[in-house]
Amino acid sequence: MKNISWIAAVLTLITLPASSNSADGLGDAIRATADKYRSCCVNVSVAMSMSAEGETMNNELEVPGVVIDASGLIVIPNYAIDPGQDAGETRTKITGLKIVTVAGVETVGKVVLRDPDKNLAFIRPVKPLDNVTAVSFGTAPASQLGDLLFVLGDLGKIGNRAARVTTERIVGVIEKPRKVLVLAPTPAPPFGNAAFNEKGEPVGFVTVKTGQRTDKKLSMNSYDQMLLVVVPGDEVMEVAKQAPQIKDIKPGSKI
Repeated sequence: MKNISWIAAVLTLITLPASSNSADGLGDAIRATADKYRSCCVNVSVAMSMSAEGETMNNELEVPGVVIDASGLIVIPNYAIDPGQDAGETRTKITGLKIVTVAGVETVGKVVLRDPDKNLAFIRPVKPLDNVTAVSFGTAPASQLGDLLFVLGDLGKIGNRAARVTTERIVGVIEKPRKVLVLAPTPAPPFGNAAFNEKGEPVGFVTVKTGQRTDKKLSMNSYDQMLLVVVPGDEVMEVAKQAPQIKDIKPGSKI
């Protein structure tokens, strides 16, 4: 009789799940953030020509971005649409630009402002975007070394643009000349995405910080050439205030 009771107890333990979704606080927070802000994630299809050393190449690429206000203003990494920004010999010209929403709806857009120093570029849609939620970047919540962030993006066209959330740790904080939060290098860097804290509060925008060494010494430090960083939301919005309306851009003006 005792043996039967012991076997029944073991079977009960085996059949009970180790944990449930309702008990997974971190998972609940991730899902809540994704549900609330999923539609803020867009992709920008950019056609461009690049000229260097007398040769011109035409390329088209898709760049992730984030809708940051009710007018449909979008922020993307400037480096993605101007890969020659650190090389004076390379000239890039955008020949076409379309905004692709989560629903797959395409809208023509235009670059209205660039900030190469912060590696940000801003795009306005020619027509209003439907069924899109803007990230409420305001005063960025306090973030410090070691904090966990949720970075929200999508799985791309091949993944039917389903939501993708990665968890990233802040591995460094640069205070000067302006504050940025540094993330660890990853094989699939989530630049062009919005970062949130564990409470689901928008923290900032993920881009890259690049630089060129002034000496010719080799470095074994993997962070020495490029950093994956989060620009705090209030810094993003401070630059965004300067973004003109499309109607205010003079024909032929260089942006």
